[in-house]
Amino acid sequence: MKLKHKELPCERIIYLAPDCTDSAVKKRAHSFISLGHELLSFSFRRDRYNVGCLPDWPNIELGKSQERRLASRVLICLKAVWIIFRNRHTWCQATVVYARNLDLALLALVGKMITRCQAPLVYEVLDIHPILTKRVVAGAVMRWLERRVLRRCELLVVSSPAYLTNYYHPVQDVQVATFVLENKLARASVADESRKLQYELPEHRPMWTIGWFGNLRCQRSLDILTEEIGRASCRERV
Repeated sequence: MKLKHKELPCERIIYLAPDCTDSAVKKRAHSFISLGHELLSFSFRRDRYNVGCLPDWPNIELGKSQERRLASRVLICLKAVWIIFRNRHTWCQATVVYARNLDLALLALVGKMITRCQAPLVYEVLDIHPILTKRVVAGAVMRWLERRVLRRCELLVVSSPAYLTNYYHPVQDVQVATFVLENKLARASVADESRKLQYELPEHRPMWTIGWFGNLRCQRSLDILTEEIGRASCRERV
Protein backbone atom coordinates (compact mmCIF):
# COMPACT_ATOMS: atom_id res chain seq x y z
CA MET A 1 0.00 0.00 0.00
CA LYS A 2 1.33 3.40 -0.93
CA LEU A 3 1.74 5.75 2.03
CA LYS A 4 -0.06 9.06 1.95
CA HIS A 5 1.89 12.23 2.61
CA LYS A 6 0.38 12.74 6.07
CA GLU A 7 1.32 9.20 7.10
CA LEU A 8 5.04 9.68 6.50
CA PRO A 9 7.06 9.93 9.72
CA CYS A 10 8.61 13.26 10.61
CA GLU A 11 12.40 13.00 10.61
CA ARG A 12 15.01 15.19 12.26
CA ILE A 13 17.42 15.69 9.38
CA ILE A 14 21.01 16.93 9.54
CA TYR A 15 21.91 18.05 6.02
CA LEU A 16 25.59 18.60 5.13
CA ALA A 17 25.86 20.79 2.04
CA PRO A 18 28.82 22.19 0.06
CA ASP A 19 27.46 25.68 -0.56
CA CYS A 20 24.48 27.32 1.15
CA THR A 21 24.12 29.72 -1.82
CA ASP A 22 23.72 26.90 -4.35
CA SER A 23 20.25 26.63 -5.91
CA ALA A 24 20.39 22.80 -5.73
CA VAL A 25 21.07 22.97 -1.98
CA LYS A 26 18.16 25.36 -1.52
CA LYS A 27 15.86 23.08 -3.52
CA ARG A 28 16.80 20.05 -1.44
CA ALA A 29 16.35 21.94 1.85
CA HIS A 30 12.93 23.22 0.79
CA SER A 31 11.94 19.70 -0.28
CA PHE A 32 12.71 18.31 3.18
CA ILE A 33 10.76 21.07 4.89
CA SER A 34 7.78 20.82 2.52
CA LEU A 35 7.47 17.13 3.43
CA GLY A 36 7.10 18.09 7.08
CA HIS A 37 10.57 17.12 8.27
CA GLU A 38 12.59 19.05 10.84
CA LEU A 39 15.76 20.29 9.14
CA LEU A 40 19.07 21.74 10.25
CA SER A 41 21.79 22.10 7.64
CA PHE A 42 25.52 22.46 8.20
CA SER A 43 26.93 24.09 5.09
CA PHE A 44 29.96 25.80 3.68
CA ARG A 45 29.79 29.01 1.67
CA ARG A 46 31.43 29.87 -1.64
CA ASP A 47 31.70 33.37 -3.08
CA ARG A 48 30.78 32.49 -6.64
CA TYR A 49 27.33 33.53 -7.81
CA ASN A 50 24.88 34.34 -5.02
CA VAL A 51 27.27 36.33 -2.84
CA GLY A 52 25.58 37.53 0.33
CA CYS A 53 22.70 35.06 -0.01
CA LEU A 54 21.31 33.99 3.36
CA PRO A 55 19.53 30.63 3.70
CA ASP A 56 15.82 30.89 4.52
CA TRP A 57 15.93 27.63 6.47
CA PRO A 58 17.74 26.67 9.72
CA ASN A 59 21.44 26.59 8.84
CA ILE A 60 24.80 26.64 10.59
CA GLU A 61 27.69 27.80 8.43
CA LEU A 62 30.94 25.86 8.56
CA GLY A 63 33.07 28.55 6.90
CA LYS A 64 34.09 29.61 3.40
CA SER A 65 35.26 26.88 1.07
CA GLN A 66 37.59 27.78 -1.78
CA GLU A 67 38.09 25.57 -4.83
CA ARG A 68 41.57 24.27 -5.74
CA ARG A 69 43.12 25.47 -2.45
CA LEU A 70 43.81 22.24 -0.62
CA ALA A 71 45.60 23.66 2.44
CA SER A 72 42.81 26.17 3.04
CA ARG A 73 40.14 23.49 2.70
CA VAL A 74 41.91 21.23 5.20
CA LEU A 75 41.87 24.03 7.79
CA ILE A 76 38.23 24.77 7.05
CA CYS A 77 37.34 21.09 7.54
CA LEU A 78 39.11 21.05 10.91
CA LYS A 79 37.08 24.09 11.91
CA ALA A 80 33.93 22.34 10.66
CA VAL A 81 34.64 19.35 12.89
CA TRP A 82 34.84 21.67 15.89
CA ILE A 83 31.55 23.37 14.96
CA ILE A 84 29.87 19.98 14.65
CA PHE A 85 31.23 18.92 18.04
CA ARG A 86 29.85 22.09 19.62
CA ASN A 87 26.43 21.12 18.22
CA ARG A 88 26.71 17.47 19.30
CA HIS A 89 23.41 17.64 21.19
CA THR A 90 21.58 18.39 17.93
CA TRP A 91 23.41 15.58 16.16
CA CYS A 92 22.44 13.12 18.88
CA GLN A 93 18.77 13.98 18.31
CA ALA A 94 18.95 13.54 14.53
CA THR A 95 17.17 10.60 12.91
CA VAL A 96 18.84 11.02 9.47
CA VAL A 97 22.19 12.48 8.39
CA TYR A 98 22.09 13.48 4.72
CA ALA A 99 25.40 14.37 3.04
CA ARG A 100 25.95 15.59 -0.49
CA ASN A 101 29.25 14.69 -2.20
CA LEU A 102 32.10 12.49 -1.02
CA ASP A 103 33.99 15.03 1.09
CA LEU A 104 30.88 15.88 3.10
CA ALA A 105 29.98 12.22 3.47
CA LEU A 106 33.41 11.68 5.03
CA LEU A 107 32.81 14.72 7.25
CA ALA A 108 29.44 13.22 8.20
CA LEU A 109 31.13 9.99 9.31
CA VAL A 110 33.56 11.98 11.45
CA GLY A 111 30.65 13.99 12.86
CA LYS A 112 28.71 10.83 13.71
CA MET A 113 31.76 9.42 15.48
CA ILE A 114 32.61 12.45 17.63
CA THR A 115 28.98 13.14 18.56
CA ARG A 116 28.01 9.47 18.97
CA CYS A 117 25.16 10.04 16.56
CA GLN A 118 23.36 6.80 15.69
CA ALA A 119 21.28 8.19 12.81
CA PRO A 120 21.62 6.44 9.43
CA LEU A 121 23.70 8.18 6.76
CA VAL A 122 22.32 9.01 3.31
CA TYR A 123 24.95 9.74 0.65
CA GLU A 124 23.82 11.91 -2.29
CA VAL A 125 25.73 12.12 -5.58
CA LEU A 126 24.62 14.67 -8.16
CA ASP A 127 27.85 14.46 -10.17
CA ILE A 128 30.67 11.93 -10.22
CA HIS A 129 33.99 13.75 -9.94
CA PRO A 130 36.35 12.89 -12.83
CA ILE A 131 39.11 11.81 -10.41
CA LEU A 132 36.93 8.89 -9.29
CA THR A 133 37.10 7.34 -12.78
CA LYS A 134 40.81 7.86 -13.46
CA ARG A 135 43.26 4.95 -13.25
CA VAL A 136 45.85 6.86 -11.26
CA VAL A 137 46.97 6.69 -7.63
CA ALA A 138 44.81 9.65 -6.60
CA GLY A 139 41.79 8.06 -8.26
CA ALA A 140 42.40 4.73 -6.50
CA VAL A 141 42.62 6.50 -3.13
CA MET A 142 39.40 8.41 -3.74
CA ARG A 143 37.55 5.25 -4.80
CA TRP A 144 38.83 3.50 -1.66
CA LEU A 145 37.53 6.34 0.50
CA GLU A 146 34.18 6.25 -1.25
CA ARG A 147 33.89 2.51 -0.65
CA ARG A 148 34.37 3.20 3.07
CA VAL A 149 31.44 5.63 2.87
CA LEU A 150 29.26 3.22 0.89
CA ARG A 151 29.77 0.49 3.47
CA ARG A 152 28.65 2.81 6.26
CA CYS A 153 25.64 4.50 4.69
CA GLU A 154 22.07 3.25 4.55
CA LEU A 155 21.11 4.76 1.21
CA LEU A 156 22.86 6.02 -1.93
CA VAL A 157 20.96 8.75 -3.81
CA VAL A 158 22.02 9.46 -7.40
CA SER A 159 20.70 11.88 -10.00
CA SER A 160 20.94 9.44 -12.92
CA PRO A 161 20.45 5.66 -13.30
CA ALA A 162 23.56 5.64 -15.51
CA TYR A 163 25.64 6.36 -12.40
CA LEU A 164 24.54 3.00 -11.04
CA THR A 165 24.92 0.94 -14.22
CA ASN A 166 28.21 2.47 -15.36
CA TYR A 167 30.03 3.21 -12.11
CA TYR A 168 28.58 2.20 -8.75
CA HIS A 169 27.63 -1.38 -9.63
CA PRO A 170 30.58 -2.38 -11.89
CA VAL A 171 33.33 -0.26 -10.28
CA GLN A 172 32.36 0.16 -6.63
CA ASP A 173 30.30 -3.04 -6.35
CA VAL A 174 27.75 -1.13 -4.29
CA GLN A 175 25.56 -3.31 -2.08
CA VAL A 176 23.66 -0.55 -0.28
CA ALA A 177 20.10 0.46 -1.15
CA THR A 178 19.92 3.02 -3.97
CA PHE A 179 17.43 5.66 -5.08
CA VAL A 180 17.38 7.69 -8.30
CA LEU A 181 16.35 11.30 -7.67
CA GLU A 182 16.58 13.10 -10.98
CA ASN A 183 17.69 16.71 -10.83
CA LYS A 184 14.53 18.18 -12.28
CA LEU A 185 12.79 21.50 -11.75
CA ALA A 186 10.17 21.47 -9.04
CA ARG A 187 6.67 21.78 -10.52
CA ALA A 188 5.83 24.66 -8.18
CA SER A 189 8.64 26.72 -9.76
CA VAL A 190 7.12 26.63 -13.25
CA ALA A 191 4.29 28.99 -14.09
CA ASP A 192 1.09 27.33 -15.30
CA GLU A 193 1.07 29.65 -18.33
CA SER A 194 4.29 28.09 -19.62
CA ARG A 195 2.45 24.79 -20.16
CA LYS A 196 -0.23 26.40 -22.34
CA LEU A 197 2.02 27.98 -24.98
CA GLN A 198 1.35 26.76 -28.52
CA TYR A 199 4.35 26.47 -30.79
CA GLU A 200 3.42 26.31 -34.48
CA LEU A 201 6.78 26.30 -36.21
CA PRO A 202 7.11 25.77 -39.98
CA GLU A 203 7.98 22.20 -40.94
CA HIS A 204 11.28 23.25 -42.52
CA ARG A 205 12.42 24.82 -39.22
CA PRO A 206 14.08 22.41 -36.75
CA MET A 207 12.58 22.01 -33.29
CA TRP A 208 14.91 23.29 -30.59
CA THR A 209 15.61 21.45 -27.34
CA ILE A 210 16.79 23.91 -24.70
CA GLY A 211 18.83 22.71 -21.73
CA TRP A 212 18.61 24.57 -18.43
CA PHE A 213 21.31 23.29 -16.10
CA GLY A 214 24.53 24.10 -14.30
CA ASN A 215 25.40 26.71 -11.69
CA LEU A 216 23.25 29.38 -13.36
CA ARG A 217 20.11 27.29 -12.89
CA CYS A 218 18.14 29.68 -10.70
CA GLN A 219 14.68 31.27 -10.71
CA ARG A 220 15.97 34.47 -12.34
CA SER A 221 17.61 32.63 -15.25
CA LEU A 222 14.43 30.57 -15.70
CA ASP A 223 12.32 33.73 -15.85
CA ILE A 224 14.65 35.26 -18.46
CA LEU A 225 14.62 32.06 -20.52
CA THR A 226 10.83 31.82 -20.36
CA GLU A 227 10.45 35.45 -21.47
CA GLU A 228 12.80 34.95 -24.42
CA ILE A 229 10.95 31.81 -25.52
CA GLY A 230 7.68 33.73 -25.33
CA ARG A 231 9.09 36.56 -27.48
CA ALA A 232 10.45 34.09 -30.02
CA SER A 233 7.06 32.40 -30.23
CA CYS A 234 5.35 35.75 -30.85
CA ARG A 235 7.82 36.63 -33.61
CA GLU A 236 7.14 33.29 -35.31
CA ARG A 237 3.39 34.07 -35.42
CA VAL A 238 3.89 37.55 -36.96
